[in-house]
Amino acid sequence: MRSMIPLILLTAACSETGLNLREDLDQPPNPPTIGSEIVEDRIVQVTTPSVDVLFIIDNSCSMNSHQTALNTYVRSFMDYFLGSGLDYHIGMVTTGWHDPTERGLLMESHGHKWIDPDTPDPLDVFEGLALQGTSGHHIETGRAQVYGAIELMGEANAGFYRPDASFAVIAVSDEDDQSGNVPINRQDFIDWMFDLKPDPEMVSFSGIVGPDHGCATADPCPEYLAQIRTIGGVEWNICEGNWPAALEEFGMQAAGLKREFTLTQVPVEDSIEVWVEHEGRRTDFYADSDWEYNRVRNSILFLEYIPPSFSDVRISYTSLAGAQLAEDESSWER
Repeated sequence: MRSMIPLILLTAACSETGLNLREDLDQPPNPPTIGSEIVEDRIVQVTTPSVDVLFIIDNSCSMNSHQTALNTYVRSFMDYFLGSGLDYHIGMVTTGWHDPTERGLLMESHGHKWIDPDTPDPLDVFEGLALQGTSGHHIETGRAQVYGAIELMGEANAGFYRPDASFAVIAVSDEDDQSGNVPINRQDFIDWMFDLKPDPEMVSFSGIVGPDHGCATADPCPEYLAQIRTIGGVEWNICEGNWPAALEEFGMQAAGLKREFTLTQVPVEDSIEVWVEHEGRRTDFYADSDWEYNRVRNSILFLEYIPPSFSDVRISYTSLAGAQLAEDESSWER
């Protein structure tokens, strides 16, 4: 009987102090109030102070009319550079990695390997660079030429590429990039492009190339399109023509004017609102018709509009993380 007394006393003591552990565990938690966070990103559209632009010119047998169009409407591109105050270099390579006379080499026109603010008669020099003829190698190798021009040619191209300048690549081709793994595969090329600069927005890859399914005058260009869509740049269907509009967009992009704006947080997609403030006026833009959200890049892409220099791009949305915390809080309260 003596052994039972302590147990009885212990049980009584717990009851008298009100320590009911089961009841305490069954109570709902009591977290602090957490609301859905409304975020407003503000990005000022500014041009880049210096940029190196490298055109890839397909010089295979089907490119005569495309090279002519590029040269005819080049003013639409060059207007963003001539007299702009930008410190720019504009050079060109062919797609002829398999031709030793073209491999990784900047082409030359009127004694110039690239155009800069001090180049006399820059439009004439551009013509000589753009009209590369149509006798080039039948295996078109765009990314091989870009990589070779920057990484492999050393003294041959010395002075064109500058580490502190933005770097814009523009491909002009009616056939796909056939570089394969020589000297670098697609993913390694993309990684290399992003690693060139401290800020990934300092690099871009654009192109006037064949669309996903091709057309009567151009093959599908999935390699070029993958590079454009991953690195970021202007994508233009070479089958549609309208070279002035295309070159105007390329000029804006290369000069540092952007259509794509990265968000600071992941949004609740249907909460996104976009507007631009410029010279005291506000203009609203709408999903699907004016812009689209890219989940992979967590960015807003204007479909046609490019915000002008020194405009404020405003993007308001509910933070997905905040919305999830608020939902969790609501379930706790229930």
